[in-house]
Amino acid sequence: MGNEESGNFTGEKKPCQQTKSEIYVSAIQILFGIIIAISFIDYHKTLVPPFNYNFETLLIFVTYATVLMSLIGFSIAVKNRFHKKIWRFGIDVFLLYLYFQLVYSLQFSFDYFLWIFPMIFGSYVVWQVLEYYEWKSTDNEKPYTHKEFKWVFGGTFFFTIVFLLVALSYNGIVEEKNGYFLHDLDMGLINGTAIVEERTDGVLHYLNVGDIEWKILGFLVALVFGFRIFFYYVQKYKT
Repeated sequence: MGNEESGNFTGEKKPCQQTKSEIYVSAIQILFGIIIAISFIDYHKTLVPPFNYNFETLLIFVTYATVLMSLIGFSIAVKNRFHKKIWRFGIDVFLLYLYFQLVYSLQFSFDYFLWIFPMIFGSYVVWQVLEYYEWKSTDNEKPYTHKEFKWVFGGTFFFTIVFLLVALSYNGIVEEKNGYFLHDLDMGLINGTAIVEERTDGVLHYLNVGDIEWKILGFLVALVFGFRIFFYYVQKYKT
């Protein structure tokens, strides 16, 4: 373990840091797969034919889109700049926990689902800062320039703030609902938010879904894909 380089099957030498990073990445990718596979079992009754375009289906879609695009983005990022230290791996593990929370927040309430996003994107910000300090040195083969970092950090921070404002706004709307309506707790209309109905057939179904929930969810979809489009162009042109 004290060697600075390790061999591979082609006889080429790899830095020890890169070898460790590949182990980290493999572990994270396996855990990603486990989360997705388990959740398919839990949500398959909602997704199987006949296909219904409803609130629950769109929720599942944006959840899987977030997780899968994060996996792809993570794989590309660590291929370009592998983990030199363990700190980013620690953030990776924490992000996996947040993805797990995101997937199963669907079984609780819409407001809880919304609050997971600023936590995920805030973790991206920390991850990117650590990546910059690992790779900013000009001694690196592919140094992380300050100009590129400013765009990556600034864009991710902006999206984090927007996700936070979305969650706060919906929380305010829920509080306003509480001021006008008396909700029946037995029907699951808790705190005015859209919440999952308890069912025995295994199908995900939300109660108390109105126009505001649809609009916020549509905006959330735009944010999730907008972030990936932004990041793609930053990486493509390296600003």
